[in-house]
Amino acid sequence: MKFQEGETYEQWCQRVQQFELDRALKKISNGGDPKLVMEEMSNRMIAKFADPIIVFLKRMSTVTDLEVSRESYKKNYIDRFSPKPDHMNDSE
Repeated sequence: MKFQEGETYEQWCQRVQQFELDRALKKISNGGDPKLVMEEMSNRMIAKFADPIIVFLKRMSTVTDLEVSRESYKKNYIDRFSPKPDHMNDSE
């Protein structure tokens, strides 16, 4: 199930949940074992909910240039948020 334009992750999750619930109820009404149907539904929902997160994390973890990564970390974190050591004062 794809995201719709302007849809948040939470809204998408609600659509997935409703779709999977309807699918499970249909299977149960057609004679499926409720325990097995509910287990399949939960597995399908977990896989769908995790997929966008896994894709995002994989994209974020592909650092190809270590030096660029270090420079970015220094610029965006160390230089901006790193406190000065206690033993140093501003007059030095």
